[in-house]
Amino acid sequence: SISKSTKSAFIMVQSISNNNTIDVIGAIFEQNLGGKMILNTNTNEVNKRSVSAAAIVDHKSLVGVTSLNILFIDKPYRHQMIAQSSNKELLSSVIVVSMNNDSFVSHSTNISLYFKIMNKNDPNMNVTCSFYDNNTSIWNNSGCSLPIYKEEYEHYECYCNHLTHFSLFLFCFDSQLIN
Repeated sequence: SISKSTKSAFIMVQSISNNNTIDVIGAIFEQNLGGKMILNTNTNEVNKRSVSAAAIVDHKSLVGVTSLNILFIDKPYRHQMIAQSSNKELLSSVIVVSMNNDSFVSHSTNISLYFKIMNKNDPNMNVTCSFYDNNTSIWNNSGCSLPIYKEEYEHYECYCNHLTHFSLFLFCFDSQLIN
């Protein structure tokens, strides 16, 4: 198990004990502070205004899992370039989530994602919660809900049924990105 935090990124690889209590269920990242693990006892920390990104995996999705791996990239410059080639504008940090599973337990994976927009302040923007599809090399929103803006926390929440790279995007309908 490791947990490394800087002001620009956070990585967590945490062993999961499969007894009846699963303590580690996700992580948060606070801009200019770093990240930390989310346990069953501190899930309300995703609702702090200083949180720029967070991910919480549903308990049922952790059955049979041996490790939960989360990476936050606060300023994802490389991901921004990939998004531009897909006529999308990246709006938030990138969250990368994976799990290791030693058994053949088959179940759905459900994850809650929380994003604060980096540079825009209009909560009425038409944004999507997307994942990076390694098969097509583009950002895709299938399997993810529409993001809901929570004004009291100044963040968007969305839910996905799989794990990979996640972020919020603004679709650009012409060849010019919105500035």
